Amino acid sequence: MKNNLIKYLCCLNCRGDLRLTNHSNDNETTNGKLNCINCNKTYEILNGVPIFTNFYSDQNYKVKITAKNFAYSWQKFSRTDKSFYKGQFFDWINPINEDFLRGKFVLDAGCGKGHHLMTISPYVKEAIGVDISDSAFIAYENTKHLQNIHIIQADLNCLPLKDEIFDYIYSVGVVHHTEFPKVTTQNLYKKIKKDGVMSIWVYGKENNWWIIYLIDPMRKLITSILPPQIIHILSFFLALFLFPILKLVYSPVNKFKILKPFSKILFYYPYLSYICNFDFIEINNIIFDHLAAPISHYLSKNEVKDLINFNSHKAKIEWHNENSWRILITR
Repeated sequence: MKNNLIKYLCCLNCRGDLRLTNHSNDNETTNGKLNCINCNKTYEILNGVPIFTNFYSDQNYKVKITAKNFAYSWQKFSRTDKSFYKGQFFDWINPINEDFLRGKFVLDAGCGKGHHLMTISPYVKEAIGVDISDSAFIAYENTKHLQNIHIIQADLNCLPLKDEIFDYIYSVGVVHHTEFPKVTTQNLYKKIKKDGVMSIWVYGKENNWWIIYLIDPMRKLITSILPPQIIHILSFFLALFLFPILKLVYSPVNKFKILKPFSKILFYYPYLSYICNFDFIEINNIIFDHLAAPISHYLSKNEVKDLINFNSHKAKIEWHNENSWRILITR
């Protein structure tokens, strides 16, 4: 943990300030303690990451399994050097771009392995990445060389961060995996400064009938309760089936104008053409994520409107790849 992170943290119990104990005098604490100066609540710093996930011992079982499975995913699919990550990230948070991020204080709500934090590091003043799973430790290892990047392990619905401190918050592919997406969105909103901005990308309900009625029941009843190693094997064989189709069918139609008319008859073309140039590992990762999470919400346009109805007059909703939603909220 970079020691200057402490000025942004607060106690989960009483919202009081924290202080470092049992730490070295340099600028980084690998292992130590954070103590609340008001209620004396203690939080551990382990392998460079402040831990705030032990506050609730009765945490929902589905939340625990979701965290466990995604931690496995980020460990197995841990590469951060893929050239398409930057373009994909800025597509998800469009119209936010590099110029907007310059000099901003940013929160990555659900940072996974930290690849998005690595993308924004050259532009932002500082950024904090939060993840509920043990992928926070992977994110820390991937970003510890970046002096403006911090990592904490915490629940997005119980953040040890002071209110109204961030210029910008983004949450890509995370809110729909929380038990109550609207509550999560409102909790994140509290952390934005006045005139600050938040981007959210979530699964859509429209055009995803085949996932909702075919894949989702299998996920809920079978795959999400399997050991992640078994889910990995299943996703690998499904990727073996899908990958050649993407490369031999969707990629040529996407690339050559003469073949564009065929796009009208190809199944799920807007999205599958979007991922057709991804490598096999990334396709495997995408399939794994759809099979692994006990909690996944596919939100209709009306449900997305309800998600942000507390500030709908300052929000913009966009249909993305005809299967998901981009949301931009200004405080």
